[in-house]
Amino acid sequence: MPPTFVTDQAWQAAEAVLQPSFIRLIDNLRQVLEASDWQHQVDQQLLWPEGTSDQDQQRWQDLELQLYRASEEEAPALEQELAALPTPQPVYTLQLEQGDRHHQFDLWELCWQLCCPAWQPSGDYDGQVDPVLLTPDGECDWDQLEIKTRQFVEQLLARLNSASEPETVSDR
Repeated sequence: MPPTFVTDQAWQAAEAVLQPSFIRLIDNLRQVLEASDWQHQVDQQLLWPEGTSDQDQQRWQDLELQLYRASEEEAPALEQELAALPTPQPVYTLQLEQGDRHHQFDLWELCWQLCCPAWQPSGDYDGQVDPVLLTPDGECDWDQLEIKTRQFVEQLLARLNSASEPETVSDR
C-alpha cells in the first residue's frame, strides 16, 4: 500500500523517484537473477476499482489495445473514451523459485521500501523519500539511485539465499 504524504513537496519527491526506481529495480533484479540459480518471472494483474463491471473492464482492455495500434489522428478519441472508464491499477508480482523454496514480492512495494526507508506494508506512516535519491533541484539522482538499488537487490537476494527453510514470502 503506498504511503500517504503530508506535504506536496514530499509527494513531488516521490513522483521524481518512483518510476526511475521501478526501472532500476527491474533491471538490477534481472541482472542478479540471471546470474543466480533462482527461477523467476514477473506477473502483471490489473486491480480494478470496486464495483467495476466486467463489461467496463473488457471495454477498457479493448480500448487500450486499440490505442496501442492507433494512428495519431485516432488516439485522442480513444484516450477520451478511456478517461471516462474506471482505470485499473497494475500490480506487478515477482515470483521466485529455487527447488522447494517459493517467494513472491509486489514490485511496487519493493520500490516503496527502496525509496522510503520508514515504509511499512500497512501504509500507517507519512511517506518521506530518502533525500540521497534527490538532487538539490528535487530531481532523481540517477547515480545514487543506481547505487542504492544495487545494494537493495543484493541484500534481498542474500536474505533469500541465507534462508534455509522453504517458505512463501509476500510483501502484500
